[in-house]
Amino acid sequence: MASPDRSAFVRLDAALVDAVQVGLVVIGRDDRIIRVNPAFCVWTGFEPAVLIGERPPYPFCPGGEQRTRFERRWREVRAGASGYFEVTVGHRDGRLLEAAVAGAPVHDGDGRVVGYVATYRDMSAVAAQVRLERALSDVAAAVADPGALFDRIAVCLAELFGAPSAAVVRFENSRGIIVGADAHPSVPLPGELPLSEPSAIAKVASTGRPAREEYATAESEFARRARAAGLRSAVAVPVRLDSTLWGCLGVISDQPGGLPDDTEQRLGRVADLVSVALASAGAWSQLHRQATTDGLTGLLNHRAFNERLGIERRRAIRHRRPLALAMFDIDGFKAVNDTRGHQAGDRVLQTVAQAFAKQARAGDVPARLGGDEFAVIASDTDAAAALSLAERLRACAVHALAEAGLPLTLSCGVSDFSAAETVDDLVRSADRALYQAKRQGRNDTVRYTPGVAAEPSYELTLRE
Repeated sequence: MASPDRSAFVRLDAALVDAVQVGLVVIGRDDRIIRVNPAFCVWTGFEPAVLIGERPPYPFCPGGEQRTRFERRWREVRAGASGYFEVTVGHRDGRLLEAAVAGAPVHDGDGRVVGYVATYRDMSAVAAQVRLERALSDVAAAVADPGALFDRIAVCLAELFGAPSAAVVRFENSRGIIVGADAHPSVPLPGELPLSEPSAIAKVASTGRPAREEYATAESEFARRARAAGLRSAVAVPVRLDSTLWGCLGVISDQPGGLPDDTEQRLGRVADLVSVALASAGAWSQLHRQATTDGLTGLLNHRAFNERLGIERRRAIRHRRPLALAMFDIDGFKAVNDTRGHQAGDRVLQTVAQAFAKQARAGDVPARLGGDEFAVIASDTDAAAALSLAERLRACAVHALAEAGLPLTLSCGVSDFSAAETVDDLVRSADRALYQAKRQGRNDTVRYTPGVAAEPSYELTLRE
């Protein structure tokens, strides 16, 4: 019998790769791309000639946190593990695509790794539906938190559409009052928008129907600033309360090609739920204040602090902005309670809270975590700037206590997300820095660095 024709097997192998309906990438031991199939090229917009021979970072790898996650997953495959994971892939035109990747090493007859193969399945539609369901759930949950209702809705919208800016706008006379926003750092949203200027929001106000605006051709002052910042389009949909036009929801995109065609439909579903939330918010307002505010100091309580820190973390990730946390502990507080009574202890806590509320910057979020522990969330702030802020707050509180006849000091620990991957990591690192400040003599502010002394776990306890 004639021996098999090797060239025929090679042609068959190539035909099989090309026939696969999902994206397929073959990579050599040196991490160079050996082969890509047509499905992958059509999906990502890259020609084979652009990809073949490339080493990491590959042209289809986005930057920032998405690249870090992609590279971490790919290292696991290179270490010999077969796996299924989800990553973000960059289209040639700049769009971000969600993908489910199955990767595995390829072995020769002797069991040696000769390369790697990965299939990419487009999950963008599935991810969009998941984001919509999550946004609807978040908006429904926001009904029980009217104090932050509109900001939470804006954050949900930005996450749902992967948009750098989103807003909740209330129509009042001839103005659009922005009552909740998650804004692009380069184009901060004003407190109000004149409805006389052409915009998607103005169109909703005049027609009561969804509207879309392309910044490439728009001539308003805001459109020119948005265009200069790389923003491309906006969509707004009406929000009604008892059949009356109350305002609108708006999102702004920086993606090439603008917002998808189904944006109005998906945004409209959120608007319907917002109408329900508005009708219910008033009834929940008093309950919300009781549930989220510390009764003694008037600051956020521990539960509300955790929720707000999560929201600010999501915002920081989306805008690639820093976020820091300062944690404070009153030195010698237990002795005050023991020797002067709980009324004196309450005065200490109230004095510190008032000093923090008075000296905090706009956007800072002070909270009482429990006992004599306080925290301040500092958005758009790295650890170096937070160290200065925390020391100023600490010094002001110490001064206020002295003036009140309560000569106590505070210790403080500061950290930011350069030293943490999760919210829990951030709290833990700030707590470790606080513990170090206590150990080295108290009455001080310490910035977290890896290796500082740590307690076994983060707990709200008195450190006396």
